[in-house]
Amino acid sequence: GNLIPDGDYNDIPSRRLKADTLRKFGYSVGSYQGQTVHIAPYRNKAGELVARHIRFTSKDFKWTGNAKEVCLFGQHLWGEKGRMLIITEGEIDAMSISQIQGNKYPVVSIPNGAGGAKKAIRGQLDWIETFEKVILAFDNDEPGQLAAHECALLLKPGKAHIAVFPH
Repeated sequence: GNLIPDGDYNDIPSRRLKADTLRKFGYSVGSYQGQTVHIAPYRNKAGELVARHIRFTSKDFKWTGNAKEVCLFGQHLWGEKGRMLIITEGEIDAMSISQIQGNKYPVVSIPNGAGGAKKAIRGQLDWIETFEKVILAFDNDEPGQLAAHECALLLKPGKAHIAVFPH
């Protein structure tokens, strides 16, 4: 499928996300088939834009472009190596955590939620392993915590840490 164009980089007040955070990640609000949608860009290992993840207000998702070769959301922003990498279960979570830290520290999201976490992490393991400490900040629900534990086992012993959030 064809890539749809970017939308606008305006604040998303319901998520407390600011326009500068959206612009950094390339995450925009636009329209698709007559509906207002969120548009998340995804790149491949060469940094080329290859797919967009469309989020409908119904919380349904759809991919446009080639989703088979996507990296983690936001991965192209951070380069390699660093003291800490935070990996979230969703794009909004990644941008929220990044914004809290002034958009200065590496935060990325897996592309397809808890169910696809292990495959996504395995696919980017070489890059992830360049960081000293990796924090898996997945959802607090059972699928999220199960995925976090599965993914932690893929990393070198002692590298992965699982964030636990109060409800």
